Amino acid sequence: MNQNSLLQNNFTLKCLNHQNIQAKYFCKLPQCQQHRIFCQQCINDFHQQHPDQINQISQLFLLLDEKSQQAEKFLQQYFNQFKSLQEHFNVTIKGLRYIFGGFSNDLLDLDQNQIIQFLDQLITFDEINQLYRNQVENKLLKVLDILNQIFQKLPLQDIAYRMPQQLALQQQKYQNFGLHLKEQGLYNEAITQFDRILEISPYNIKIMFEKGECLMKQNQEYEAYLKFKEIIFLDPKHEQALCRIGNYLLNCTKYDEAKEYFAKCLCINQNNYEALLGFADTLRIQNQFILANYNYEKAINVNPQNFQAFYGNGECLRSLNDFENSQKMFKKALMLNQSHFESLFRLADSLKINHQYQEAITYFDQALQIKPHLPELWEGKATCLRQLNDNEQAVDCYERALKYDPTSYEALKGMGLSLRYLFKCDESIVFFEKALEIKPNNEFSLKGKAECLRLQGKWEEALKYYKMVLYFNPGQHRALFFKTQLEQIISTLKQHEKELAINPKSVNSIFGKAECLRMLNDYDGAMLIYVDVLKIDPNHINSLIGYGFCLGLQNKFEQAMEQYDKALNINQYSTDALWGKGECLRMLMDFNNALIYYEKVLMLYPNHYVSLSGKGDCLRMLYLYQYALEVYNQALFIQNSQPSLLYGKAICLMAQNDFETASELLKQAKKIAPPNFYLDKAINSIKIN
Repeated sequence: MNQNSLLQNNFTLKCLNHQNIQAKYFCKLPQCQQHRIFCQQCINDFHQQHPDQINQISQLFLLLDEKSQQAEKFLQQYFNQFKSLQEHFNVTIKGLRYIFGGFSNDLLDLDQNQIIQFLDQLITFDEINQLYRNQVENKLLKVLDILNQIFQKLPLQDIAYRMPQQLALQQQKYQNFGLHLKEQGLYNEAITQFDRILEISPYNIKIMFEKGECLMKQNQEYEAYLKFKEIIFLDPKHEQALCRIGNYLLNCTKYDEAKEYFAKCLCINQNNYEALLGFADTLRIQNQFILANYNYEKAINVNPQNFQAFYGNGECLRSLNDFENSQKMFKKALMLNQSHFESLFRLADSLKINHQYQEAITYFDQALQIKPHLPELWEGKATCLRQLNDNEQAVDCYERALKYDPTSYEALKGMGLSLRYLFKCDESIVFFEKALEIKPNNEFSLKGKAECLRLQGKWEEALKYYKMVLYFNPGQHRALFFKTQLEQIISTLKQHEKELAINPKSVNSIFGKAECLRMLNDYDGAMLIYVDVLKIDPNHINSLIGYGFCLGLQNKFEQAMEQYDKALNINQYSTDALWGKGECLRMLMDFNNALIYYEKVLMLYPNHYVSLSGKGDCLRMLYLYQYALEVYNQALFIQNSQPSLLYGKAICLMAQNDFETASELLKQAKKIAPPNFYLDKAINSIKIN
């Protein structure tokens, strides 16, 4: 621009304090806080302390032009200096690489003199490297720090003189249109508008952030990350950009770096919900559950209407085995977002682990509505059904799980267990064997197969698998019990068979064989042998009782009572026959007559605790709760860790509204009993009350 044009523009300026008066002066003092362009009146009012820094307005544009050209000259000079430095750096690195680098593939081709020379040079590399670290690296870091400080002081996004009024209006149109497109989900089109703005105003942080958000929506996470990094370079205290970078690094499993960015944001604003949540999520992934929980709780205090912190809190509590409180957190998350899949799944799983199977199924079903093809959901539901003894439905669910994941160990094992409970031992063994192909040393599948073999009468083979269970887990009490029992019974059975080979009519040996088969759960086989004894001796009372016992276990209670009656005709004081008939009557819900037989046993043996247990159950079923309580207390004095007695007593107390004591008894029973539907139902009933 020529000098005349610069002089003419001076006369268009107005005083900023008195806008109707033409400006006559300007102030160039850097520390001056007043308006720099002003009239005669303002000199005395605002600038009388530094008259030497005041110039005529006619000199303003000439000064601006001069300073601008001077700045450009200096900037070019700085650029040339850095360019020269870069060239020297490149030459130096190239020389160092020529001497020291890239010989890995050629070492074997060097002769002795070359190797010695290379060794000499490599030894000097440590000295050069140390020199670089001590002298060059530290100075470069200082230079970078200074450059960053200079850059941070530049008000890049506030400069208006780079934006003519017409261009500013055009930019606003692009911005409004871009934001509208973003709201419509047209992210690529929105980015086009934002790019137009950034061509005009490259340091517009708001638009840079909006573009980064659009890139995230298009799954261009790395490009968005770079854009957010640009923002942080311009504004290190931009909370949203810090959080976005933290989340990106979290998704990239760069947990320590992610925490740094979340922490930077929290230093600026300790109540930033997104940063608290991200920081807590990172800690949880790193298994720092207690510290993560602390941050989740802070996030909940900041924003109790967002489900994510409740979900994260629940995950931490679940990992700390605090299933009861974790369930509360998952339920709170679902109150805020009822279709949040992870909360549904985790809640269902926590309920399952806590033996609350019926409630767990409800949440597994809700989760299956969202992801019907997820095998873990079908397996979880199936396991709950199995624990509730609904094995037929459990098998259907295990089949669904295996349809989507044929190699699911838990589903294969669970299918084996349900089929065993349905006495489909051949099919059960097939699934246990498939499970063992995946986990050959797993005690549960080995024990499951052993149980099936035992039920099939393949006792020697079952014994082999029980021994394998104990090899991998010597503390498996059930396996140890059956192993010991099998060894003793098989040994006794072989002895009876030897005796029968000598004397096929030996009543003691035939009866002994029947008893062995009964103890091996081969009830059909045992009953056939008992019949053989009774053919020889119709009054063999122990065979009658054994026969009745086997019939009772097969739910043939009337036929069982016929055998017990025959035994009682021989000996009216036979404790086993009296107790057995009482059990059959109780199972047929003839509680009054069952009580008569339990009383007969107790007259002979007052501490016969199984008769006390049966008597207590009958009194309870007749709603005679106080009498039942007295009997349960007698039985518990003899056998204080029997879950069925604790359960029976708890039910009576619940009927008397003593829920607190009942709850304690049910908790005791739950600790020592295998998973039990009735126990869980009673516990849930107390919670409702």
